[in-house]
Amino acid sequence: MKLIQDMTQIELGAYVQTHLGANRIDVVLSGGAVVAEELHRRSPATRSYTQEGAKTLFERAGFKDIQLFSEFTFDPVKQDDTIFVVTGNEEVQDGK
Repeated sequence: MKLIQDMTQIELGAYVQTHLGANRIDVVLSGGAVVAEELHRRSPATRSYTQEGAKTLFERAGFKDIQLFSEFTFDPVKQDDTIFVVTGNEEVQDGK
């Protein structure tokens, strides 16, 4: 019997608003011997933004009708939400 185990490590960079990630995936036999191992690093894995910062990026990219929602819902964003979704519409040129 083989067991696949995944160990995840995340470092939060408060000053640069990035999250560094690493996953180690092992294939382990029932006796405990590791027969294969992979290490995957992501730097940065994700980046965090303030609500105002995210909205500004959407505006600079030319999006219109920008809206912010609370977490992964369509509820209005709350001022203290740190997890939020931003949506916007892009003006499409005729024929493009």
